[in-house]
Amino acid sequence: MEEINKALNKLIIYVESENYKGYDPYDIENTILPIKKLPHPLRFVLTQINKRSPINFRPILGIKKNYHTKGMGLLLKAYCNLYKINKEDTPLQKANQIFYWLKNNNSDYSKNLSWGFDYSYSSRNSRVEKGFPTVIHHNYVLNGLFSYYLQTNNNAVKDLLLKADDFITKDIPFITYSEGICFGYNPEAKGCCYNASLHAAEALSMVNYFKGKENYLELIHDAVQYVISRQKFSGVWYYSHGSNPQKEKKQIDFHQGFIIESLDKIDKFTNGKLSSLIRPALELGLDYYYKEQFDNEGRSIWRHPKNYPIDIHNQAQGLIIFSRFSHYNKNYKLLADKIAHWTINNMQDKKGFFYYQKYPLFTNKISHIRWGQAWMFYALTEYLLSKKK
Repeated sequence: MEEINKALNKLIIYVESENYKGYDPYDIENTILPIKKLPHPLRFVLTQINKRSPINFRPILGIKKNYHTKGMGLLLKAYCNLYKINKEDTPLQKANQIFYWLKNNNSDYSKNLSWGFDYSYSSRNSRVEKGFPTVIHHNYVLNGLFSYYLQTNNNAVKDLLLKADDFITKDIPFITYSEGICFGYNPEAKGCCYNASLHAAEALSMVNYFKGKENYLELIHDAVQYVISRQKFSGVWYYSHGSNPQKEKKQIDFHQGFIIESLDKIDKFTNGKLSSLIRPALELGLDYYYKEQFDNEGRSIWRHPKNYPIDIHNQAQGLIIFSRFSHYNKNYKLLADKIAHWTINNMQDKKGFFYYQKYPLFTNKISHIRWGQAWMFYALTEYLLSKKK
């Protein structure tokens, strides 16, 4: 435990010294250069080069360290976890600062409260502008707010949570299938991304916790049921599908952990009303995650069956899951221990931050606040919380 506490303290000192700002793998369009005027395919290529390069060109390109909304949501939850661990006032003071930042930095996409991208971003087939909201950003912020409210009973926090459902029910499209429904990733989404749909359902379940709207329970049930219907016999979920549900994108990585975590939270936020649907699928998914996505030393498999790179996001999500479910199975507890110690010993810099990715012959040591530091802060506090139970 001494090693874990020391690693967490070093990380906290680093994150706070950076004033919660940092780089992001996808922040190329924050450059001072006129990249936004380039054709979309070229912007996408530059995004991928910036994302993958072990050499950090950002200072040369005029890309400044910035706040990241999703990262701030994760940090808010991490500080709340830290308060639960040590009951000192300082974590809540830090959490309060982050709460007000999130309150003042929501998206202006529509009149409905939401959170989104902190930079313009070009993917292979689309582009979004800075501020464009997604259910992923929205839900991680809500998770932080929810945790903060439980520790403080701050009515200003509750007021935000009570407004958070309109973005899901009014701005996010959903598709109806015979097995249930799938919420879109963002207001313009088509097709179905499984973890994103569950993030939307999870957000509704948090609001439902306060409002007690039984009509939301039906929506939540149908979204959960659809994602569970897409689970394979092995326990794995693929990533998404387009207009044809039979043509799935086979990407197996930390998103398996996202789905497991969302199912567990939805079950708890709905007071066990969906347990008979959720628990069998969750346990099967856990078993796959344990057996297929980590090795005996605590290293994550990048995208099954490809081993490399070892990605800090994968490491953090594994630590979160096997810490949260350590009471299920002693092997999960042992794996959480291995993930924590391996990651600290192999991916933490002496300055306190965690490296982005590790390959057999080199390590990408760039520090990303959202992708790495916020996730590891949250993960290490989840690990320490599991030791108190």
